[in-house]
Formats: sequence, structure tokens, C-alpha cells
Amino acid sequence: MDTTTAPASAQHAATAPAAASPAPKQTAEEGAAAAMPRNLARLIPRAEATGWTATVETQPGFNALLLTVRTGAGRIALRCAWKASARGYRWAGATMTCNGQRAVQGIAWGVLRVLVADPETAAATARAHLAAAKEKAAQAPDLTVHRHRDASPVTSETVSASIAATPAGTTPVLLSQWTKAACPVTLYPSTFVGRNYVGADCLLVTEGDQVAPGSEPILSVLPENYLTSNAAHLEDLTAYAVSQGSTPAEGAEFARWVIASEILTLGVFDGAYEMWERSLTCTMTATSAILSFSRMDGAGLRLECGCLQPHRGRPWERFTVWDEDGCHYLSFEAIPLDRVADLISRFGYRVAGEWSYRPGDVISRVQVEPASPAEPRTAVPDPATVAAWETDGGALLAVA
Repeated sequence: MDTTTAPASAQHAATAPAAASPAPKQTAEEGAAAAMPRNLARLIPRAEATGWTATVETQPGFNALLLTVRTGAGRIALRCAWKASARGYRWAGATMTCNGQRAVQGIAWGVLRVLVADPETAAATARAHLAAAKEKAAQAPDLTVHRHRDASPVTSETVSASIAATPAGTTPVLLSQWTKAACPVTLYPSTFVGRNYVGADCLLVTEGDQVAPGSEPILSVLPENYLTSNAAHLEDLTAYAVSQGSTPAEGAEFARWVIASEILTLGVFDGAYEMWERSLTCTMTATSAILSFSRMDGAGLRLECGCLQPHRGRPWERFTVWDEDGCHYLSFEAIPLDRVADLISRFGYRVAGEWSYRPGDVISRVQVEPASPAEPRTAVPDPATVAAWETDGGALLAVA
């Protein structure tokens, strides 16, 4: 990833209005300065006026401003961050260090302005936080005792004491890897103690084979920015839809649709937006039939709509295809495709291509199209003929 670092004064000067003359060709540094967040550009002269040295770091989708000053307490540094979103750059917090030691993190914008206005206030704040952190660290339980050969799994009392002794703005070591999770997690004491000890951050694990036998859950963890990131995600989705020509109300509807559909966008919204537009004009017409097989569930069939969105009910949800004796097929090769075509015809479609099956596959797909009105549809047997046709929790018996 390309990174550009330059003195802030040079980049700030590039954003100042020029005299009325032919505009020179924009350089790479000037282009980066023009893309800076507005509050970053305004912060630079304020910081330099009070004695801070400012350096801007730019990356695709990310901007940072490093402010440093020498005080009686030593070298104070403030690293301010902005992250790109669909609505422009968003403030991502600041971190303050004193002589290389991290004192405060997650500083809000309003607090940052106070610290920048008076370097001595920033130094006093850093010293106070470091002193409080040192005092708390002295009260923290020693987690390395769990590496002893006869050590027991961590207890809820130890976890509580360790979290309570963690300085404000710092992630407890026991939760360090879980606060980055994608969703809330419930943690249990782990078996990584004694000879299996690999670190304090592994003394708690999620439910699974590494949970200490007979252990009860200790606590649940809500990942950092879990709720706020969801709100920001909705804002970004709405803004993207508006940028594509939708109204704000339509953009909000698109955002709700993405969340409800549980679509993983990974920050790229164009594919989801195309799917949403197709869903608006969906005619509930199938374009494909999907046949799947597993040793546990047997053969299953479902139709796929042309909008590519999941629909409820039959034929959109998988139903079981049984053999003549009402039993599961034992292999994919044993499934008679003509019988599958007969099932497809019951829903008003006909096979319009070749099955995409190769030996060893467990899923096969074929193109389908609506049957013309002139084509006879396979009659559904009388409901009383249970041996020929019956439902079983979504299962469908093939008809001989």
C-alpha cells in the first residue's frame, strides 16, 4: 500500500487559495492534501501555533496527523486518525503517548482540541493517566501463574480482577483477541494452562474443544464499535445508494434490505446495489434448478429466482427428493435426472439445458424456463395417494 508522509505545513500550504493566475498542474502531494479531511486541515495551523510539530500521513482510505511537542514531562505525541467512508472521511480517534509510552487512546475530537490548545495540559493529562495505569498494574493479578505445571483454569474472580486493574482506554489482555471479533462472543475458561499455556490472551476461549471440562461461561464480550459500526454501516449504505441516483428514502430502504438479507459487503457496495435493483423488479420467475446431495440429508432440489435473492417456501427452499421406496438416494449418480425434471415440471418449468455435473460433485445446476401454456404439466397425484405424494417437513416424495 502506498503511503505518503510529509510535513503538514507543506500540505496545508497546498490547500491555501492562490492568487488569480493560471493554475499550475497539481502535484501528487497537492492532490493528497486536497483529499484531506476538512477538520484535519483546520487543525494543522492551530496545532503549529501552540508549538506542535505536525506531520501528515496519507494512505488510500486513511489519513493520520502526528503532532509532537517537547515539554517538561518529555516528548508528547498525539496521533490523530481519519478513516474513509462512503460519506467522506470519518474521525477515528486519537492516541497520546508520553516518551513512547501509550497514555491515552480513543480520544474524542472535543477533548483533542483542548489538548492541542495547551501542550502543558496534554503533558499533565499524560502523566496522570500513566500514574493511574501504574497503580492499577500493581493491583492486577499475575496471569503468568497459569503456566505452572499444576495450574488450574482461570476463574471468574481472576478475570474480574484483571479487567478492573486494566487502565482506562486499554483493552484487557484476557479479552484482546475477542474485542476484534465480528459478533458478540461468550467466553469460557480454556485448557491452555500448565504445559499447554501459550499466553494470557488464550486463557479464555469460545465454546468448543478448548473449553476446560465442566466450566461455566464467565462473560460475554461485545466487540469494539459493534453497535456504532452497524449504524455507520447503515449510513454508508444509504449514502452509496444516493450517490447512485436513489433518493434518501430509497437509500435507507436499500440499507435496511442489505442488513435484513445478511449480505456480506466487505465495504464494497456495488454488487449489493445491483442485487437490490434486481429485487425491485423481481417477477418470482426461476432461471435455474439446483440439485444437491449429502450422505446425511440425501438428495434435495430447489429453484433459483432470476433476481438471485432467497425466497421463502417451495420451490425456492430445498426439499427432499426420495426414491421409489420413500428412502434417500445413496449417491448422486443414483438420482434419475428424468425424475428430477418431472418434479421441476410440477412447478411450471422445464429443463432448458444440460446439468452441470461432473463425477465427484455434490451440487449440480441446470437452466430452466417457464413451460409454455400449450405444454401439459405433470398432474399432481391425488392427496389421498400417500405412497405417491406426501410432505415431510418440507420433503417431497418423487412419483413413480
